[in-house]
Amino acid sequence: MKLALVQLNPIIGNLAYNYSLIETEFKRYANDGVDVIIFSECILTGYPPLDLLLRPDFILSIEDYLQQLIRLTSKFPNTALCIGTPRLLKEKLVNTAYIINNGAIIFEQFKHNLPNYDIFDEKRYFKSGTQQGVFEYKRAPDWNNNL
Repeated sequence: MKLALVQLNPIIGNLAYNYSLIETEFKRYANDGVDVIIFSECILTGYPPLDLLLRPDFILSIEDYLQQLIRLTSKFPNTALCIGTPRLLKEKLVNTAYIINNGAIIFEQFKHNLPNYDIFDEKRYFKSGTQQGVFEYKRAPDWNNNL
């Protein structure tokens, strides 16, 4: 399995610019046959987005761009996208990591340990996750069955 860990320099609050960075790198690595492309936490919003998270219009815009990313993955069905972004679920804001593949979210994980020191004030904005999950993607053959 080929993985790509992508470190970019997003601009806090500039969703259009950050989306274009993600799209460019996703297409590049997907065309190179990478199986999973992993971006950093809050890559879509920039980190830390701080009080932008209190603006309903900003939260709605995040959702719009997330839907664009979901559609983008349908054009590259053999490549999964791992992206972290704030998302409003059941009237609670959660810092969420998503695995998106072939036009669908196939896994989500809410951040558990929210930092609350120095410039990090995530407990002010986010609800903490309570469960941890595991997902399978392109499972390797069971080599023991070949004995």
